[in-house]
Amino acid sequence: RVEAERVRQRERSERLGLGGDDDNANARSAAVDAGNAAPASATSGSCGNGGNAAAKACNTCGGSFPTPALYRAHFRSDWHRYNVKLKMKGASSVSEREFELCDSDAFFDK
Repeated sequence: RVEAERVRQRERSERLGLGGDDDNANARSAAVDAGNAAPASATSGSCGNGGNAAAKACNTCGGSFPTPALYRAHFRSDWHRYNVKLKMKGASSVSEREFELCDSDAFFDK
């Protein structure tokens, strides 16, 4: 059953253009790295994304993602989920660096 789930996740990753083994972790780290490359303010405008028409930005976290696959992977990241919770509480979002420096167990306490 576990192996079947791994196969399903691998096939899904390949369909999404994420590549081979352990791509969820790689995609998340690549999405986070891409988020540090250009803040959302650098990609303002509906069509003018700084020369890269495929780049997408997350309005909640401020990250910019060069491919649709990385953009989708970002929404499954703990960083994005935490920022959504902060936004719902009326607090400002944290950068990826701030998120990495904090205790991850404290983020998801109920």
